[in-house]
Amino acid sequence: MLRAFDELCIEFAKRAGAFNSWFENVEENLTDPITSGSVQEVEKRFLDHDKDVREVKSEEASLVKLRLLDEKIRTEAKIEDNPYTWYQMGELESIWDMTGTRLTERMKDLEDEKTRQVRFDEMRKQFADFANRFAEFINSIRNKLHSNAHETLEEQLHNVIDQENAIRAGKRDLDLIEKLNATMEQELIFDNEYTKHSALGLSQSWDGVIQMCQRMQRSLKQQIEARSKTGISEERIQEWRECFEHFDVDNTGLLDFIGMKSLFRSLGIDLALKDGDQESDDFLEILAQMNLSCESAVSKDEFISYMITRETTQVRGKEDIFVAFKAIADPEKPYITEKELRSNLTSEQAKYCLRIMPLYKGADAPMNENTLDYHKFVNEYFK
Repeated sequence: MLRAFDELCIEFAKRAGAFNSWFENVEENLTDPITSGSVQEVEKRFLDHDKDVREVKSEEASLVKLRLLDEKIRTEAKIEDNPYTWYQMGELESIWDMTGTRLTERMKDLEDEKTRQVRFDEMRKQFADFANRFAEFINSIRNKLHSNAHETLEEQLHNVIDQENAIRAGKRDLDLIEKLNATMEQELIFDNEYTKHSALGLSQSWDGVIQMCQRMQRSLKQQIEARSKTGISEERIQEWRECFEHFDVDNTGLLDFIGMKSLFRSLGIDLALKDGDQESDDFLEILAQMNLSCESAVSKDEFISYMITRETTQVRGKEDIFVAFKAIADPEKPYITEKELRSNLTSEQAKYCLRIMPLYKGADAPMNENTLDYHKFVNEYFK
């Protein structure tokens, strides 16, 4: 009989140790910090929790068996302290109660985490909505800046000014995006599956469009001034613009150096071949004159500004212009005739001079010829 009672105590000790080990493993799972990065990850945690609930329920049979053994040891064997284990039935009951508490706490933690991730997801969606629309807005401004090539220079300048005003007004939306981003960073939200745009990237794009507008305005103003002072027609400038666009197959407003050399050659500007990995000296000199805003590409406005400069480099000041007109006019007379202009200038240049040059009103002006005052013209237009 004593041996049978001893075997009961040993069985209880074995089962109690196994029950406690099971509890330690379950408690570790139920108290492990909940780390998730999305609503979907929390949903997976709920599924894992359901498995834990089923496991705990299935383990209740082990507790029932321990209760029966404990009752038998105490009532039949009259043994209050099991010599083979320090676990008491009361302690095992407390462990079981603790397991239920851990399950309840875990469910609450998961619900709180889901609420938090739903809120984070709404923040991501809100940021993405503003970011995506702002990126579309920036692209629309870029497209408008590149789509006015066939307008007059004045119309292009007016359009660029309008677009700069529009992009500057959009700073309010950018400020909101940056504020939303700062709030997300405070919550340690750094990923966003709803957009490929970041606050930093959008800010850089916004600043880049502002700089583009300013460069284009400077270039257009230079072109308008050059047209007025040098006689370079708008048609000629438009020809350069169309040549650039022909090689700008991606419509980016930029050409890399290979594309630029092809463009120059199409215009009859011969360039030496590269010497190994080094660009030729004449091409490097051209790049230096352009004062590029981009390290490895040339913008359309930089190209046109260079071509204007190239067309006018032969005339560097008043005296040069006086000398040029004197060379085609009678040096003994203070005027130039229409016939002399048409005989010595291109049709385009002659038309420009006849349109803008004032008539000569001196007493020695011949009656039967159209004479123009090139002295007054030079003094007024080349200061």
